[in-house]
Amino acid sequence: MTRTWTGLISLGLATLIGIGTYAQSAWAGSATGNVTVVAVGINTTVAFITISQDATGTRAACHAVADKRDYAFDPTTPFGKAFLAQAQAARLSGKPVDVSGGSTCLNVGSTPVEVLTFIKIHD
Repeated sequence: MTRTWTGLISLGLATLIGIGTYAQSAWAGSATGNVTVVAVGINTTVAFITISQDATGTRAACHAVADKRDYAFDPTTPFGKAFLAQAQAARLSGKPVDVSGGSTCLNVGSTPVEVLTFIKIHD
């Protein structure tokens, strides 16, 4: 692949209903770095990616400071399937990604994790 790009901008809250509690933030977070973790649980509508510790970017206001590099999404939706494919491709290729969230966090247990709305693999 000479260029991989996915401009999936919108992941509606309706696709994630039932998997956690949402908290609104004042601004969205974003990061640039390598995908270090791709995790999907069995019988769940939540998947996570983690961006490398040396990632640059900002965190959403609702995002826990220690977890600013984690992003959650629903892998059962069309957007989520594309996000998962992109994250796996980036992880396996070792190429950095740009990711951003949509000013919304999902409370997973007691940890707010930003909902992923965009991922792009660098050339």
